Amino acid sequence: MNTEIVVALIGVAGSIVVAVLNQLLTARVKVQEAKGERQGRQLESQQELINNLVKYSMSSTIFRHLCGIGLLIEYKYHHAAADSREMYFLRDNGFIRPKQDQFLDFNDSTNGKNLVDYAEPTEIGWIIIRLRKNEIPSNMLEDTKNQRVDPSRL
Repeated sequence: MNTEIVVALIGVAGSIVVAVLNQLLTARVKVQEAKGERQGRQLESQQELINNLVKYSMSSTIFRHLCGIGLLIEYKYHHAAADSREMYFLRDNGFIRPKQDQFLDFNDSTNGKNLVDYAEPTEIGWIIIRLRKNEIPSNMLEDTKNQRVDPSRL
């Protein structure tokens, strides 16, 4: 066979191989992009689920206590069985912590005291306040003289 023909055949074969490889790579990239988009949608869906689980991990009455401790200058504790349970829920689930090295207890000795002097929201507590800021009780929003934290800045 003639050298020129061999070189031409090699050139044609090389061009065909390059074209096929290019098509394979393009197809592979498209498959990976589709997988990435699908995983992105899955992550968004999972994040929304996690946000909702965190957001609604407590009742509105317990959330009111968390807001009072986090946002107000004065939030007095009134000892009653329901309030005591709700405050222990906040403490035991890590939504509030003591301000100083003291034990947070909610009983007759705490009755009438300003909880803001004793407790503060934890990081997860603040996250929940931010996630549910449109649910902050209206009386806390209206009483601007008693606000320690401006809810519009959350």
